[in-house]
Amino acid sequence: MKRKALALAIAICLLFAAVPGLVGFIEARPGPQDANSLGQYLPPDAVKHLKILGYRTPAQFVAFASSNREMLDRELAPHLTPQQINEALQQMQPVIRQIRWRPVFPSEQSLGLILEQPVQIVSWQELLARYGAVSVSYDESNNIPYCTPIRDQGQRGTCVSFGSVSFLEFEFINHKGYPQNLDLSEQFFFWACKQRDGFPNSDGTSMTAARDVTKYDGACLERTWPYNPYPTSDPAQGPPPSGAKEEAEEYTIQDIDYIRWRIDLSKLKNSLKQRHIAVFAVPVYASWYYSEETKRTGEITMPVANDKRIGGHCMALVGYKDDADYPGGGYFILRNSWGTDWAYESLYGAGYGTIPYAYIKQYWQGGWVAS
Repeated sequence: MKRKALALAIAICLLFAAVPGLVGFIEARPGPQDANSLGQYLPPDAVKHLKILGYRTPAQFVAFASSNREMLDRELAPHLTPQQINEALQQMQPVIRQIRWRPVFPSEQSLGLILEQPVQIVSWQELLARYGAVSVSYDESNNIPYCTPIRDQGQRGTCVSFGSVSFLEFEFINHKGYPQNLDLSEQFFFWACKQRDGFPNSDGTSMTAARDVTKYDGACLERTWPYNPYPTSDPAQGPPPSGAKEEAEEYTIQDIDYIRWRIDLSKLKNSLKQRHIAVFAVPVYASWYYSEETKRTGEITMPVANDKRIGGHCMALVGYKDDADYPGGGYFILRNSWGTDWAYESLYGAGYGTIPYAYIKQYWQGGWVAS
């Protein structure tokens, strides 16, 4: 038996020696494509185009086509005709049937960031030039276990308040010894922002106003001034109850580093690694805002050419993960303020999502970290 095995091994070695390049041929043969990979359905150039925009799965592709088909056709025109896109969508149906998208209410979630800087969409070609060959170190951090529960801003444009208050709660609980059930008032924080932002009639506020409220005004306890999720004729819904201002003074943080633009990702990652979270703001685009797959998983994708800007949104960054499959070489884990119906099947828990490094790098609209 041993002699037969030895003879077979010798024969195989002689075969490889007699046919130069056979080893390379065998190694180069592609394996079967994963049914959940776009490479199973689309040509390589289209896959490369979509990957730099953050689209990796058939579910993302189909959701994009369902909500913004004309935009998708224009984006992929260099590679595919509308008929070829139709054929690919048809082939993806067996995979999509395994996913159960469910209605998310409201269908259009509230935003509330007043953008303070001009925004210009970066083309996929430019993204590829900047991030197509990014080295990845395979590092990660996750501060979700130390966060307070996910909240819901409801129908008001108060995202800046919710992102900022989540930062205050996190810092006071994890770095100042306050109880785990600390619950600060988003209503007070938003009212204080409206006293500073110069837009008293706008149902939204700015990051610079929130920065100053974080440092100088703070937020009272939720039980002192509970949040109302419904808008009224007065966006600020003031004035605050008696004693609220004095109570809020206890919950200010002066030691923050405000970053207006040109964000250094390593600075963000280092802060997250040291068990802090960060407040950030970005423009919101139709390609992901209306996507059923983003509503399911919380995975935000890059804006495409001619994407429609819906508005601006503030959230908190609570972790990150290096991953070569994402634009820029990884993603940040974000905490949203749209309740737990949004991102209901997120890998990080309902209400949490991800945003590519490249999105933060290209579209940062202000924010801060603990200093």
